[in-house]
Amino acid sequence: MKDLIKKILKEETDSDEKLNIAMKIVITSIRKKFPFIVGWEIDSLKFKYTYYINLLIDPFEAAKYYDSEIATFYEKNPEFLYDDHPYPFSFLKFKNTLSDDEKYDLYKEINEEAKYVYDILPHELNMSGKKIDIEKFIAVKKN
Repeated sequence: MKDLIKKILKEETDSDEKLNIAMKIVITSIRKKFPFIVGWEIDSLKFKYTYYINLLIDPFEAAKYYDSEIATFYEKNPEFLYDDHPYPFSFLKFKNTLSDDEKYDLYKEINEEAKYVYDILPHELNMSGKKIDIEKFIAVKKN
C-alpha cells in the first residue's frame, strides 16, 4: 500500500487533488474485497467535517458477489436499475430474504472498510481530519 501511495503522490501533488488521490487509494483497496465497486463521486451534500461519497457499482458484478440475481422489476425496467440505491444489493433478488439488520450490516461492512483505509492514509491526504461516509450506491453500466 505504501508503494501505491508514493506512486500516486508523485503523479498528482496539487492540493486540489488530495481528495481524488485519497479516494483512488480507498477504492483500489476496497475493490479487492468488494469487486463490484467501479468508482466513486462526491455527493452533493457538503458538510464541514465529512465528505459524503457515492460509490459507483456494477450491478451484475454485485449480483455475482452476493450469489444472487437482478430482481425481475429491474430487469424489466433498467432505467430504475441504473439509479441511486441505499445498498449495493437493493436491486437484487436473494434466495433467502434479508432482514433490515442484515442489510445494514452488509452496508456497514463496506462503509467501515472505506473509512478504515481513509483513516490510515497519511495526514496530508485525509483532508485535515475530515471523515468520509458512504451516502449511496449508484449502479452504472460497465464500459
